[in-house]
Amino acid sequence: MSQRTAAWDDGASDHDDTASLDSSGTSKRHMHHLERAVVFLQQQHNETLSALHNEVDRLKRENRGVYVTSAASVVSLVLIVTENCIFDL
Repeated sequence: MSQRTAAWDDGASDHDDTASLDSSGTSKRHMHHLERAVVFLQQQHNETLSALHNEVDRLKRENRGVYVTSAASVVSLVLIVTENCIFDL
């Protein structure tokens, strides 16, 4: 069992709750297990979503840096070509 699974798994089997059924036919223990699983999944979802937003922001910053570096290189190249053309005249 993975560490993530162990965080919400209370060890309850899906088949050992038949003696403790409530009036709706659903085991209280199973309901508790499912509620814990939902909370765990919500937490994992929030953590994953936050990590993805951070990664998108990092990539945007990285892309801006590449763009600025590329733009500066193009400007430098244009200046060099322009200077060479002026001197060749």
